Amino acid sequence: MKIAVIGAGVIGVSIAAEAAARGADVMLIDKNAPGSGTSSITYAWVNSNGKEP
Repeated sequence: MKIAVIGAGVIGVSIAAEAAARGADVMLIDKNAPGSGTSSITYAWVNSNGKEP
């Protein structure tokens, strides 16, 4: 299976690594170095926002 992952932020690199570990032929595409940034569109903040101490 061939997979292209657009965006090499934390999430993109994680997806590419897992797909490669499962045997996929992965091409990671980004204008910067892999893992050098964070994904700008994510709902992960919802889980970490407004929690009681």
